[in-house]
Amino acid sequence: MWARRSGVLTALILTAILLYLMPGLVRGRLNDTGGRMDERLRPAPARTLVVWVISDAAEDRKLLSTLCSAFEKEQKGLHVYLRRVDAEELYAQDAVLPDVLMHVTGEITASEEILLPLHMPDGMPELLASSGRSKGVQYALPLWYSPNVLSLPRSWFVTEGKDQVTITEGSYFSLQTPTPTEVDPDLPVIDNLPWAKLTECGTIRSLSSVGFQQLLLCCPMSLRQELSACVPTNESAPEEALLQSLTQHESAVAAGSALAGVALSPVVSDRVRYVSLCRDGADARAFAAYLLSDAAQQQTAAHLLLPVQNSLQWPGSGLMSELGRAAQESLLLPNCFAHTREEIRSLCMDDFRRGEDAAVTLLRLR
Repeated sequence: MWARRSGVLTALILTAILLYLMPGLVRGRLNDTGGRMDERLRPAPARTLVVWVISDAAEDRKLLSTLCSAFEKEQKGLHVYLRRVDAEELYAQDAVLPDVLMHVTGEITASEEILLPLHMPDGMPELLASSGRSKGVQYALPLWYSPNVLSLPRSWFVTEGKDQVTITEGSYFSLQTPTPTEVDPDLPVIDNLPWAKLTECGTIRSLSSVGFQQLLLCCPMSLRQELSACVPTNESAPEEALLQSLTQHESAVAAGSALAGVALSPVVSDRVRYVSLCRDGADARAFAAYLLSDAAQQQTAAHLLLPVQNSLQWPGSGLMSELGRAAQESLLLPNCFAHTREEIRSLCMDDFRRGEDAAVTLLRLR
C-alpha cells in the first residue's frame, strides 16, 4: 500500500514540475532559430483608413468602390472604411474628422480649418493643381471630372426620312441657318446642327449651369446674343436640347432615348472630384497617391469620367475620345474653394441671361 502511495505521489510531483517548466521550454523552442515562424506567414497588423465622401453627386460611386477595393488588396491588413456624409458633419461640434476627405467643387469653404496642406504631385499641370488651392496653399488634388455634352433629339436631324447626323469640327452649323459671315478662328465650331431649334425659347434645359457658358463659346458669334436671349427652362419637354454630363447622356441613350451627343469645347466642369487629407498618415498619403496612379486613372476613363492625367491616349471616335482630346488642348477647372455650388450656378446663369462674355465668366470661376 505504501509503495502505491509513493508512486502516485512521485507522479504528481513530476507532473507539477513539468507544468512549471513548460512555458520556458515552449518559449525556448520558439526562440530557437530552427523553429521560428516565417515572417511572411504572420498576419499583417489590422488597421483602418477612414474615408469620407461628400454626398453631392459626382457620378463616381461605382468608381470609388472599385478603387477602394483595389487599394485594400495592395495594402496588407488595411481596411478602407468608406462613408458618405453631408458637408455639415465636417463642422459639427466635437466631430472626429476622417483620414481622407473626397469632395466636389464648391462643397468646402473653410479649407484651412479642416484640411492639411499637400504637395503638388510631379507631372500634374499647374493649371490643374491650382484648382485645389486656397490662399496659395494646396489643400486638395483634382482626380477626375464629369464633362458636359450637348444632347439633341435625333429627330432634329431627319430630313426626307434620312438621318443626317454628322457631327464634325471645322465649320459652322449648316442646317436651317445661313453660315455666319463673322468667323473666329480660335473657337471650335460644330457642323450640321440645327441652330434655329436651339434659339427657340424654352427648348434648352441644362443640368449644369456651366454648360450654358460652354455653349456660348461654341456657337457662332453672330448668334450669341440671340442664344442668350432664350429663357432656359427647368422643366423637361418632349423635344429639347439638354446640357448634361457625359454619363447622364450615355445613361439616357442606354435607356432608349434617341439623342445625338455633341462634345463641348473648351472642356469645363464644376463636377470635379478632389482628394484631401484631414489627418496625416502613411496610409492616407498612399491612398491619395494611388488615386493618381496610372492604374486608377485608367479605371476612371472606363467609368466615363475624364482623369486629370493627360498621359492617356484617346484613339478613335466617340464622345469620350473627342472630350479627351479636347481636354488636352483646352481645359478649365473652377477653383474648388472659391465659390459654393449655389454661387457658381447663380454666376453662370446671370451672366448667360445678360449676354456676358462666356470666356470672362469661366475665368472668374478660377
